[in-house]
Amino acid sequence: MSGRRRGDASGEDGAALSLAHSERLRRWHQQQASQIELDLQQQALAEQQSWQMLAIGRTDYAALYEQAPAGYLSLDAGGCIVRANLAAAALLGRRRAELPGQCLPGFFDAPARERLREFIAATLAGAAPGALELLLGGRQVRIEANLDQPAQRCRMILTDMGTTAVREAARRRAFEVLDHMAEGVLVCDAARRIVSVNPAFVRLTGYAAEDVLGRRTGFLIAAQAAPAWRGALRGLRQAPRWEGELSGRRRDGSVYAGMVSLSVVRDGDGGVHYIGVFSDITARRQAENSQRLALHLERRKEQERERIARDIHDELGQNLLALRIDVAMLAERSGARHPRLHQRARAALQNVDATIRSVRGIMNDLRPAVLDLGLCAALEWQVAEFRRDSGLRCTLSLPPEAALPPLPAAMEIALFRSLQEALLNIRRHAHASAVAVQLLLPAGGLAFSVTDDGVGLAPGARAKPDAFGLIGMEQRVGALGGRLTMESALAGGGCRLRLSFDL
Repeated sequence: MSGRRRGDASGEDGAALSLAHSERLRRWHQQQASQIELDLQQQALAEQQSWQMLAIGRTDYAALYEQAPAGYLSLDAGGCIVRANLAAAALLGRRRAELPGQCLPGFFDAPARERLREFIAATLAGAAPGALELLLGGRQVRIEANLDQPAQRCRMILTDMGTTAVREAARRRAFEVLDHMAEGVLVCDAARRIVSVNPAFVRLTGYAAEDVLGRRTGFLIAAQAAPAWRGALRGLRQAPRWEGELSGRRRDGSVYAGMVSLSVVRDGDGGVHYIGVFSDITARRQAENSQRLALHLERRKEQERERIARDIHDELGQNLLALRIDVAMLAERSGARHPRLHQRARAALQNVDATIRSVRGIMNDLRPAVLDLGLCAALEWQVAEFRRDSGLRCTLSLPPEAALPPLPAAMEIALFRSLQEALLNIRRHAHASAVAVQLLLPAGGLAFSVTDDGVGLAPGARAKPDAFGLIGMEQRVGALGGRLTMESALAGGGCRLRLSFDL
């Protein structure tokens, strides 16, 4: 009995476990089914939203297509209209509902009809997108076309270019602009023969318009620039524009430096024209060459000063030192036995010392050794020398040395020499009581000024031919690409010299 009860209990437990497992499995299946149903609902919602957005996009595109100011057309393989917008219907002079099935070339006159057929055929054959201008009912219409490859349709944009009167007015305005341009302009045909020039061309080259029309352009180019000219023409085969410098030849045979721009343009009929725009930059090139020459001469001058200072030190300085030793020994040995000789020897020794000091001063003027210590040290030394020699109050304002960027040696020398010249002029002519020297570092540049409270600069003094100091400063600064300005009649009197450089 006890064994049967145990068996019954064991069976009941197994049945309970089986029922519990089945319940968990049923719940799991329900959860999976609910999740799948939720995923399907979300997917359906996303697809619905996507279709709604697509419908909105199509509606917006259709509205833009219909209301566009340019005419839009779609043509089938036979050149017949499949679809058109309102602007295209207005250009063609028909109601839009009448356009489908009609051949576009039929709206044009006979001369333009054949050209349009060829244009459509070329587009449908896969030619690159192009443009054509034709007359339609007395108005110029620009037609741009490209191929819709999947649909094998020709898509076109029609733009109203206006009536003949409007185009002529625009043409006249364009010619007025050309006539008033400072640059010379010439227009050439496909064979590079000149068909039009503007007044500036006549003024710059010396050729009258009737002397150049129908001629090729080679006669306008200087012999030394002929290879570059041929290279420019070859370049126009790869790109529609070329720019560069070429030497031109005037009618009188003189040569000038020219900045030239060449362009290839196509007219409404597809014809090729070349347009050249040029200007005479001879004066600018001469100024640049003069600037380079001035910089070169300034460098050579500083090198020569350095060489002379070195030679004075090595030759004259050593000889003077040896002479001083001999004279000092003579003065010492003459003593009381030869008082007159001793007196003369002492006087000679003083003269030798004065000569040595003069030589050192000359060496410092030629190439101050303090320049080797940096610009700030050189400016401080020069201001201290000025204070000592003139007795005037002189202030110096410098940026922190760590903030001063490394400067080219030529610029440091130019600043130092300009300060030398400015202080010398103040001492000689300004009748000043105070001087202020300032070095600033504005954004991307350097500004250096010397200001005094003296009588100022007389009108026209800067333009005097014998104002060599100012001329030298101007050339030195200009050769480095800097600017020199002078302000006189400041509040309270005086003058300010200002130098500025871009860094």
